[in-house]
Amino acid sequence: MTHDYKELEISYGDDALLLVIAAGFLERLLSRRPIEQFLATGHLEVLETFRGVIAAVSLEAPPAAA
Repeated sequence: MTHDYKELEISYGDDALLLVIAAGFLERLLSRRPIEQFLATGHLEVLETFRGVIAAVSLEAPPAAA
């Protein structure tokens, strides 16, 4: 049982990093108006999923130092 926990702990950092990178890419992608409009007109479910990923990652981010 402890072995499984250690494997999970090791892979968590890599998975979290990949998620942050993917969310950053999606945010840049959606910042391009023509791409966002294309998704909004024909692929709304994909657009909402992308926005959900971006929002989830931004909620997990630690607060910025003041």
